[in-house]
Amino acid sequence: MVRSYNQVGLDINIGIHPYHSNTNNSGLFLVFDISARSEQQGIDILGSVTGGDRISIGPIVSVYWNNVMARLDYKIPLYENVKQTQFSRGKEISLGIGFTF
Repeated sequence: MVRSYNQVGLDINIGIHPYHSNTNNSGLFLVFDISARSEQQGIDILGSVTGGDRISIGPIVSVYWNNVMARLDYKIPLYENVKQTQFSRGKEISLGIGFTF
Protein backbone atom coordinates (compact mmCIF):
# COMPACT_ATOMS: atom_id res chain seq x y z
CA MET A 1 0.00 0.00 0.00
CA VAL A 2 1.36 3.41 -0.96
CA ARG A 3 0.71 6.20 1.52
CA SER A 4 0.32 9.74 0.33
CA TYR A 5 2.64 12.43 1.70
CA ASN A 6 2.85 16.19 1.75
CA GLN A 7 5.79 18.26 0.58
CA VAL A 8 6.42 21.96 1.17
CA GLY A 9 9.16 23.94 -0.57
CA LEU A 10 10.56 27.42 -0.83
CA ASP A 11 12.90 28.71 -3.56
CA ILE A 12 14.62 32.08 -3.36
CA ASN A 13 16.54 33.32 -6.40
CA ILE A 14 18.59 36.42 -7.02
CA GLY A 15 20.41 37.04 -10.27
CA ILE A 16 21.45 39.21 -13.13
CA HIS A 17 20.81 39.27 -16.87
CA PRO A 18 24.27 40.40 -18.04
CA TYR A 19 23.83 39.80 -21.77
CA HIS A 20 21.03 40.07 -24.34
CA SER A 21 21.18 40.44 -28.10
CA ASN A 22 18.08 41.73 -29.87
CA THR A 23 19.41 40.75 -33.30
CA ASN A 24 19.27 37.00 -32.66
CA ASN A 25 17.26 36.92 -29.38
CA SER A 26 20.03 35.35 -27.32
CA GLY A 27 21.25 35.99 -23.81
CA LEU A 28 22.49 34.80 -20.45
CA PHE A 29 21.11 34.68 -16.89
CA LEU A 30 23.31 34.15 -13.80
CA VAL A 31 21.33 33.26 -10.68
CA PHE A 32 22.08 32.30 -7.06
CA ASP A 33 19.46 29.87 -5.68
CA ILE A 34 18.44 28.89 -2.15
CA SER A 35 16.05 25.92 -1.94
CA ALA A 36 14.31 24.45 1.10
CA ARG A 37 12.18 21.27 1.05
CA SER A 38 10.29 19.48 3.79
CA GLU A 39 8.58 16.19 3.01
CA GLN A 40 6.23 14.40 5.40
CA GLN A 41 7.21 10.82 6.18
CA GLY A 42 5.59 8.34 3.81
CA ILE A 43 6.18 5.06 2.00
CA ASP A 44 7.04 4.88 -1.70
CA ILE A 45 5.76 2.29 -4.17
CA LEU A 46 8.57 -0.15 -3.27
CA GLY A 47 7.84 0.09 0.45
CA SER A 48 10.79 2.32 1.41
CA VAL A 49 10.18 5.00 4.00
CA THR A 50 10.61 8.50 2.57
CA GLY A 51 10.60 12.02 3.93
CA GLY A 52 12.88 14.59 5.49
CA ASP A 53 14.18 18.10 5.26
CA ARG A 54 16.79 19.71 2.96
CA ILE A 55 18.24 23.18 2.47
CA SER A 56 20.60 23.68 -0.46
CA ILE A 57 22.31 26.58 -2.23
CA GLY A 58 24.08 27.03 -5.54
CA PRO A 59 24.46 28.80 -8.84
CA ILE A 60 22.23 28.53 -11.91
CA VAL A 61 23.39 29.47 -15.41
CA SER A 62 20.80 29.82 -18.18
CA VAL A 63 21.53 30.62 -21.80
CA TYR A 64 18.97 31.11 -24.56
CA TRP A 65 18.99 31.66 -28.28
CA ASN A 66 15.92 31.99 -30.49
CA ASN A 67 13.48 29.34 -29.23
CA VAL A 68 15.96 27.17 -27.26
CA MET A 69 16.99 27.56 -23.63
CA ALA A 70 19.57 25.56 -21.63
CA ARG A 71 19.94 25.62 -17.85
CA LEU A 72 22.67 24.23 -15.58
CA ASP A 73 22.14 24.01 -11.79
CA TYR A 74 24.65 23.01 -9.11
CA LYS A 75 23.30 22.60 -5.56
CA ILE A 76 25.30 22.08 -2.37
CA PRO A 77 23.41 20.87 0.72
CA LEU A 78 23.60 23.12 3.79
CA TYR A 79 21.28 20.95 5.89
CA GLU A 80 19.88 17.46 5.36
CA ASN A 81 17.78 15.46 7.80
CA VAL A 82 16.23 12.46 6.07
CA LYS A 83 13.89 9.98 7.70
CA GLN A 84 14.66 6.29 8.26
CA THR A 85 15.79 4.49 5.09
CA GLN A 86 15.72 7.36 2.61
CA PHE A 87 19.22 8.25 1.40
CA SER A 88 20.51 11.81 1.24
CA ARG A 89 21.01 13.16 -2.25
CA GLY A 90 24.07 15.25 -1.39
CA LYS A 91 25.39 17.54 -4.12
CA GLU A 92 23.20 17.82 -7.21
CA ILE A 93 23.92 18.76 -10.80
CA SER A 94 20.98 19.32 -13.15
CA LEU A 95 20.97 20.10 -16.86
CA GLY A 96 17.83 21.05 -18.75
CA ILE A 97 16.98 22.04 -22.30
CA GLY A 98 13.68 23.63 -23.35
CA PHE A 99 12.07 24.50 -26.67
CA THR A 100 9.28 26.89 -27.65
CA PHE A 101 7.32 26.86 -30.89
